[in-house]
Amino acid sequence: FNDLELLFDMAMSDYVPLRECVEDLVLLKRLWDMVVLVRETFSDWYGVLWDKINTEKMMHTVKDLESQLKNLPKGVRGWPLYAWIVEEVKNMQTALPLVNDLHSE
Repeated sequence: FNDLELLFDMAMSDYVPLRECVEDLVLLKRLWDMVVLVRETFSDWYGVLWDKINTEKMMHTVKDLESQLKNLPKGVRGWPLYAWIVEEVKNMQTALPLVNDLHSE
């Protein structure tokens, strides 16, 4: 940001709000990428026929998604979107063992 100030021999400015905005945008992008990944994964599962369901693979995928969510930067953990997507993953973790029980009968 300071290249032009250096070029024209001007006093250097500190762009703290701009840097913070860029950092927030990077965090937001990472969080929305996770939201898309979770929603696309779950929506693909909604179309699976009952006799083709592989709940063990699905449970493993949900555990992977949960670990990816936990590995997101701490800056996103206070955001409502993060709480929502974590809740979605937890709901699926709760539902899959029940689907497995129904499927095995």
